[in-house]
Amino acid sequence: MIKQIAQALLAGCFLMSGCKKNDITPIATADVNNKTDLYPSAPAKWFGGSNPYYLPAGFVGDVMPYYANDSFHLFYLHDARNGAAGFHPWNKFTTKNLTEYNYNGVMIPYGSATDYDLALGTGSIVKVGDTYCAYYSGFNPNFNGSGGKYRDNILMATSKDLNNWQKNPSFLMKPETTNGYNFWEFRDPYIFYNTEKNEYWMLVAGQKDNQAAVMLYTCTDPIKGNWQLKDPLYTTSLYKVPETPQLFKWGSYWYLLFSENSATNTTRYRIASSSSGPWTTPVQDQLDGAYMYASKIASDGTNQYLFGWCPTKSGFTDMGNRDFGGNLVTHRLTKNADGTLNVSMPSSAENIFSTQLPLTVKLRPQQVSLDGNTVAFPNTTNASYILFDRIEGKRMITATITDVSAGAETGFVLGMDPQLQNTNFYRLRLSTIDGLIAGEEVTNPKPRVDAQLPFNLAPGKEYKIKLVIDGSVCVLYINDQTALTTRVYSANHNLWGLYAKNGTVKIKELAVKGW
Repeated sequence: MIKQIAQALLAGCFLMSGCKKNDITPIATADVNNKTDLYPSAPAKWFGGSNPYYLPAGFVGDVMPYYANDSFHLFYLHDARNGAAGFHPWNKFTTKNLTEYNYNGVMIPYGSATDYDLALGTGSIVKVGDTYCAYYSGFNPNFNGSGGKYRDNILMATSKDLNNWQKNPSFLMKPETTNGYNFWEFRDPYIFYNTEKNEYWMLVAGQKDNQAAVMLYTCTDPIKGNWQLKDPLYTTSLYKVPETPQLFKWGSYWYLLFSENSATNTTRYRIASSSSGPWTTPVQDQLDGAYMYASKIASDGTNQYLFGWCPTKSGFTDMGNRDFGGNLVTHRLTKNADGTLNVSMPSSAENIFSTQLPLTVKLRPQQVSLDGNTVAFPNTTNASYILFDRIEGKRMITATITDVSAGAETGFVLGMDPQLQNTNFYRLRLSTIDGLIAGEEVTNPKPRVDAQLPFNLAPGKEYKIKLVIDGSVCVLYINDQTALTTRVYSANHNLWGLYAKNGTVKIKELAVKGW
């Protein structure tokens, strides 16, 4: 990459204005109560009244969305990273518009070292009469099967108002230990009333005969909890465990979601005309990349939304590895005639970006033309760049990619300096060659792919782009059909730009918006 940058510098005279790149430092999590926020994480705050204690800031893990009373109740696994023996209580955000979030704190706490829920895992909410039932995973690494106590179990709590929860100490579902089931893999219950079968279903992530299995239980009353094991709803040898499974009907199609617990770490989906299958795998079955995990769907009665979490990185640097927990991320889903799904930006979030900001050029080589809001890149083998002023605060960059020649690649660069001397920056790459969009940490000797998603950038077509940056969370939307979420610590307070190589590319209608 150093060689390519040097060649780009020699290719022509640069039009440049000076600025100094800031050091990249972690940004403290702000208190999000009653504040506009696209990708919230838990705030640090005082709770007053009869229970004054300080709750340190934390991170959002698996999200369990539930819609009621004109609000999304977004339960999630709270990752405190405080070294305590217990971890991952269910905490909650509520929102009416997906841009303003109230943080409600702990809903279901974790237990003691002798309890089945020393740690809590993912689950779901179902309403039965006037009672809300929360089924959740209980995890205790001290239990290994000895004495009939297993590490993974399913537990239950109830509430009348979605805020005050009581654990049911008499309810315990232990993992299956016969017929080829692996009792070490038994978690993430999802409960719903199946109108096609007129009974309640519970999906559980597990393993059977060394294959990933979406286990199936049925009952008539989740409060009584007399669940009966059935044959697995879905099995596959492609993945280890189909985590956080979810099944729902939308129109004439049934959708099975699960998160792939493997090197890719992504949310996938299957389609069927019946809740029992058989299941069809779409050509593009990923709903995002590795930076939106354990995603689940909830509807407000009009729109379907996908809720997941974007992990932080170790050391809070772009070159760090993915952690568990981070920020809440929300997408909108739409459906094609064949049942396949599109991923787009929620309109309420998009409408927040109403302030047009100037495009201030900080670097442009002579061979890269800029005519108003249109950038044209020449046909060169080496990468050409155009850089703009620093990203400050929440921003949405919009553009239309067009006139792409065969063999070309293009995209965004983040965390750049005005002399192109920084050999550590982040690139969002779209290519006509490898059929991928990729988030890449560009460093010497070669880029490291951080997140990717199948996508074919075809010559002769136009692509509407929205790049949303809020803190270190970046989401790239293409044609209101595809989304790739990434974590880029160098995005804010540094230059951003566009690049192209190995062919001609035109990017028109370029704009930056804030609020």
